[in-house]
Amino acid sequence: MTILIAGIVGLAVADEIHRDAIVTAVASVVPPLRDLLDLVLTEAARSAGAISVLGGLALVWGASRFVVAFESAVGSLLGGVRQRGFVTRSAVAVLAVVGTAMAAVLGAAIAGLASFLAEAEARGGQVVGMATDLLLALGPLAATALTIAVAFRVVPAAPPAWRAILPPAMAAAVAVTVLTRVFVLLVPRLIGVAATIGALATAFAALAWLSLSFQAVLLAAAWVRERSR
Repeated sequence: MTILIAGIVGLAVADEIHRDAIVTAVASVVPPLRDLLDLVLTEAARSAGAISVLGGLALVWGASRFVVAFESAVGSLLGGVRQRGFVTRSAVAVLAVVGTAMAAVLGAAIAGLASFLAEAEARGGQVVGMATDLLLALGPLAATALTIAVAFRVVPAAPPAWRAILPPAMAAAVAVTVLTRVFVLLVPRLIGVAATIGALATAFAALAWLSLSFQAVLLAAAWVRERSR
């Protein structure tokens, strides 16, 4: 998904003037990111077509394998996978996995946006209103909780009651949101260490973030089972 997004971004910033404007805007708030952002956007624009195709194929293959693993894990904890037709089962599993992953990625993006706005406000006064700040803070939490709750409801053979689902889903959403905030705060500091080492450390941090996030989801599924009993 990240590679596909990079390819799409590359297509969007193919024009050098637009690319320079984006780099300048971001660097005016976070100056240390200027060189890194310029390099990333330039390379993305140069290979946008190939990157988009590669990212799309990798996303389809990786998601199909991950869907099976995720559905099997949640089903094992909650009493088996519901018997459905192949098409229906695949569609539900894909929606559950992609929805959970998108909630996590969207949470990271919104957390990064909130951090960016906070930096801008620290330098030049209020940028957005209190309502927008509240939405940026609570939006990812609500979206993550809803996605996890729906996954717990539709995947098992015997759907748990909503009253058994909601507290664990909220707890998992809080855990994922906290992990996302830590990841967003950590990445710029890792990148600032050194170009190569920082990028490598960031990749490992991303893997750890996703691993811990989905472990939180599986622990919540176990809690749903206990509440159902």
